[in-house]
Amino acid sequence: GILRSIPMAALYDGEKFLIQNYAVATIPSINLTDIRPLEKHNLRILALGLSKESKVNKKKFDPLKGVSTEINQILNTIPGQKLIDEDFTVSALEKKLSQESYPIIHIATHGSFGTQTENTFIITGEKNPQTGENKILNFNDLDKKIRQNIRNQRVLELLTLTACKTAEGDERSALGLAGVAVQAGAKSTIASLWAIDDISTAQLAADFYSHLSKNQNMTKAEALQAAQIELIEGKKIEGREFTHPAYWSPLILVGNWQ
Repeated sequence: GILRSIPMAALYDGEKFLIQNYAVATIPSINLTDIRPLEKHNLRILALGLSKESKVNKKKFDPLKGVSTEINQILNTIPGQKLIDEDFTVSALEKKLSQESYPIIHIATHGSFGTQTENTFIITGEKNPQTGENKILNFNDLDKKIRQNIRNQRVLELLTLTACKTAEGDERSALGLAGVAVQAGAKSTIASLWAIDDISTAQLAADFYSHLSKNQNMTKAEALQAAQIELIEGKKIEGREFTHPAYWSPLILVGNWQ
């Protein structure tokens, strides 16, 4: 029920947040969760992002200025390929997935999740030449792309969606786009419960992947926990602190925690 939309990491006992004592993950169904640990050898990542202002159905979406930094920092930690802004198209995504195996897919763009599939999408960098609006990748197409990746190559270990409201949903949508990924066979998803500052998001993502790749015995839940704790303890980004839960608690791990 409504507890799905509460970031458990931010629960506070008067002294510490829950995440400071426990690594946290959300499990839609333990019986349907692949609990095998992450295979950390030969990790590669496909990073997709949109940093510029976009428009869909006459609605404007603000530019995400931290996306380029986020993706570059991630690729400095884990090798892979990137598709940013105009290069981020559905056809380019299909081509990349057909050419190489990517156990991690990272998507940094705006997204929306509604009760109808046509209202559920992430925004790409490709524009319709007639309307000037950005093209979208909807629920069904994302599901197909993920299934194709899993069927043809190694398991999709992790899909990260650092976009607005990607984990938000209603009773029908379960856990939003995060639920799409898990249903399609991705072992884990990281998604955001609400619109989140893209500067802190970029740092969280970079620190998460850094902890995950450098510590062989660290689980995905523990890597996210470590990244969140760094912000709680006052790590500065561009001279600012992001200690408030609004900045670090919206990112949740769904599915496999290992």
